[in-house]
Amino acid sequence: MTGNATTDQVLAALLAMQRQSWEQGVTGHALLDLGLGELAVLVADAAVTRQHPDGRLGDVSGEAGAVNGAACGEVVRYAATTDGDPRFTAALDAQLDWLVTRAPRAARPLLGPLERGPG
Repeated sequence: MTGNATTDQVLAALLAMQRQSWEQGVTGHALLDLGLGELAVLVADAAVTRQHPDGRLGDVSGEAGAVNGAACGEVVRYAATTDGDPRFTAALDAQLDWLVTRAPRAARPLLGPLERGPG
């Protein structure tokens, strides 16, 4: 992968396990930072495949995080601009719609980390 034995071992372990949405996003960021675009597209594909119907990317188990899926946004945007599959663009649009218009907010109107909105 990278030519660095330690980095390659860490990546192999990371890619071999199930991740929550925010972990999926961090993984995508790391792959992009390492210049591993092909692997980043695979991570984006998994985030899109596990997209919640409301638009949140990378939902594993119906997590309550309102903003966690947005961590996958950069890697999905990368896939949308490099892969050509229109589902990446549609998934990113749905995630942005969730964040901008549909995610729960407090009266102030703050966007909180949990679906129930900030205190």
